[in-house]
Amino acid sequence: MSTIASLDRIGVGIDTARYGHRVSFLRPDRKPAAKPLTVMENRAGYQALQDRLNQLHEQHPTAHFHVRIDAAGQYAVNLELFLRGLNLPMTISVGEPKRNKDYQKAHFPKRTTDDTESQAMARFAVVELPKATPPTAPALLLLHEVAGRLQAKVKQSTQAINRLHNLLARAFPELATLTEDLTTG
Repeated sequence: MSTIASLDRIGVGIDTARYGHRVSFLRPDRKPAAKPLTVMENRAGYQALQDRLNQLHEQHPTAHFHVRIDAAGQYAVNLELFLRGLNLPMTISVGEPKRNKDYQKAHFPKRTTDDTESQAMARFAVVELPKATPPTAPALLLLHEVAGRLQAKVKQSTQAINRLHNLLARAFPELATLTEDLTTG
């Protein structure tokens, strides 16, 4: 059984969210390596995470961090880029939310908090030792951002057309019998 003095790895599970990420730290024996941490999506939050990781690295200099991040949107991307920039022994894996949720339900079936989700990801990282997710190329990050904005504009246009159709149907109901598609003229 591992002891605190001889940790070779630490599982770090991160449940990402818009206003704050929940981070859990587990030893190989599945006991906490440190208290869970809420990381806000700002400089102070990221600094708190870096400080905690540095503190753990000082306490356990031979330990390798196995980080599992929930891939839930732009916040996960920000966090991943930040973690990849740290000079610490670290393997980062990014998992799909459904797969992470299924793992959490299998190992913690009666608990559904953010703490539980980050604990499940930390457990997955330290027990299953998933392969590292390769870093995303900067050009693909930019393309992803452009595609996201385009998708938002398409959604916005669809909503505007639907509002127009609704307004026309209420103001001029017989228009629907005169033309099938308003966009063709």
